[in-house]
Amino acid sequence: MGESEHHDAAPAQPTRRLRLSLWAGTSLVTPANIAGADRIVDDISILKTVIHDTTTRPGLKIQKDGGLPAGLDWGDVIHACHEKKIQCLAGYDCAAGVALGKRFNEWLDDLDHGHFAGDPPLEIARVASDIVTILNTDFAVKATSATTRFDGISFDIETLSNGSYGSLMSELYQEVADQLEKAQPGGGRVCGVAGGGLVDDDSATDKGSHAALASVKAQPYSMANGHANLLLRPMCYDAFGITLDDPKTGAFHRTQGAGRVERWHREIMDYAMAKPFGPNAAGVAQEQFQLGIKMFAGSNNRPIPVDAHGKRVPSRQDPLFDHFIVNNNLTDAFIDDDVEIRQRCRELRKRGLGLCIFAMFTGGFAAFWQRIATFNWVLNARVPPPAAFDRDPTSRGDPAFDPANPWVNTIEPGTVSVPRQVPHTTLSVARLKT
Repeated sequence: MGESEHHDAAPAQPTRRLRLSLWAGTSLVTPANIAGADRIVDDISILKTVIHDTTTRPGLKIQKDGGLPAGLDWGDVIHACHEKKIQCLAGYDCAAGVALGKRFNEWLDDLDHGHFAGDPPLEIARVASDIVTILNTDFAVKATSATTRFDGISFDIETLSNGSYGSLMSELYQEVADQLEKAQPGGGRVCGVAGGGLVDDDSATDKGSHAALASVKAQPYSMANGHANLLLRPMCYDAFGITLDDPKTGAFHRTQGAGRVERWHREIMDYAMAKPFGPNAAGVAQEQFQLGIKMFAGSNNRPIPVDAHGKRVPSRQDPLFDHFIVNNNLTDAFIDDDVEIRQRCRELRKRGLGLCIFAMFTGGFAAFWQRIATFNWVLNARVPPPAAFDRDPTSRGDPAFDPANPWVNTIEPGTVSVPRQVPHTTLSVARLKT
């Protein structure tokens, strides 16, 4: 391949690294499991770390959440990430659970027209302070006898019932971001928000349709403006339907035609970056946006096995199994084809935007991190990789790529002023040593 052909295959490298992030279940983040993430990932968000209880009223009672890996405490989990120059973000997981969602919605109602309606900012500031207090905890590290802290937090709130509460949700996230910065000025700490895909102010997939879930409408992209450490990482998946072909076998096909998800992703990025800020123009800075991609088909992305009465059963091997159903029409737009993900990374590189992957999963960690390394290569190789690398992610596809040392010839994480999305500072780099 000639030199000009190599350079024409992708746009020039942005001036700074593009942030590559992953969500992970708490129990998965151990030194052995994340060994392969060394120098290819910028941050890992722990899915369950901070949450509210379901009974305290009025107000939200914030508490720690989640099951830790055996024998480890939060300090050990954070340290495992820091050893690999990976920022470790706590997670606020309110994606499911009737009681959790109900309590959060009651709190928003109290802010809007109930107990706290007289001064919503005061209650929002209190809740944000309780969250940040946990993030500011100095957790002990067994391996070093030192202490360490979280590098920020990622929110995953998918249970909102009122799409008109965008200003309240924005104020909560902004307050957390601002308090993180106030607690350690110049600390490079991140407040990430996993909202949903939007193609205009209130349409999730089709422009002008005004159709989006309440949780998507109530988490507007405009919240990031004016808050430099507030990072949007919308979940750009699970938004289309699948068609059930055979209820007995579960055979199905993906309803959307070829290229529909790619077009949707482009429209989301177009809307998010559109300027000037105004109706149907979120005006978000490149430094504050990551496209969220789901890289596997979860249980919600396939037909569901049920008994003769429509009650869910574990599998088709269950004695009570009768047929399959499709749960709802929000089951597609995951990308389990690595070629397509690398092609999307090429588009992100062109636009100067980051990538957030859902999620780290069990089994075959060496192969998993090798896949992630190829995404990082397309995003952050110092010389734009040729298009051939998308389909052949080896040294054959790009002679500059070394699978054994996939960070070589990339802009590496863990140094001052990178990545482009909420870049490291002297203080945040120092935290990676704890």
